[in-house]
Amino acid sequence: MIFEFGDYTLDIDVEKTRAFYDAAPTNDCDCDGCVNYRMAADSFPAEVKEFFEALGADPKKAAELMVWAAEDGGRSLWYGGFYHLCGKILSEKDCKKPAENDLTHIESRAFFRIAGGYSAGFTSDTDLIEDGFPAPAVQMETDFHCVPWVRECENPYADHPKSLLKKIFGK
Repeated sequence: MIFEFGDYTLDIDVEKTRAFYDAAPTNDCDCDGCVNYRMAADSFPAEVKEFFEALGADPKKAAELMVWAAEDGGRSLWYGGFYHLCGKILSEKDCKKPAENDLTHIESRAFFRIAGGYSAGFTSDTDLIEDGFPAPAVQMETDFHCVPWVRECENPYADHPKSLLKKIFGK
């Protein structure tokens, strides 16, 4: 199925993607950030849930997740992560750019806005492909702000404000 998201044109095999996610186990990482993300996925905006559904992906089954910072006094978190989709990018747009020392850089300015605080970019440069994932594959990079802290325990990331990222990355 052909999708257009901003400057991206994708050809995604939704049924193969959905079949993979239906059979794949949920990421078993039990760190506070991953557990919270899986729980909070039920409260994502309708547009985000519809976006994942249209592509055949399960928002609770990210290939990789990272907590970048706490937001709103620790009541929410800023997450980055990625998912895999069966298909290919038809446009020349790619959210990964070459960087120094043979590394790549995720270009968040190239992301498509799904809903307020939720955006995604796409790349053919895949990492951590799950065993049995059907080829060809596209990696969907996510940048989700204001994911609520829904766990009943104290948020251990509350002391990681965005200002720390500015110190680390100079942004």
